[in-house]
Amino acid sequence: MNLQQILAPIEDLLLWTFGLLEVGENYVNYLLIIIISLALVYWTVKLAGFQKDEMLNR
Repeated sequence: MNLQQILAPIEDLLLWTFGLLEVGENYVNYLLIIIISLALVYWTVKLAGFQKDEMLNR
């Protein structure tokens, strides 16, 4: 098995996923914005919880 036989299916997969991005137009961007926003809100809530539980070093 040579390298070309290994890389050809990977190339086909990548080209197929780029085709999905073209079909999705801006909906993909909106979906990613929503996912990242939700992740940031979750992270902020978890961070606030950790800071509330923290003991002061006195």
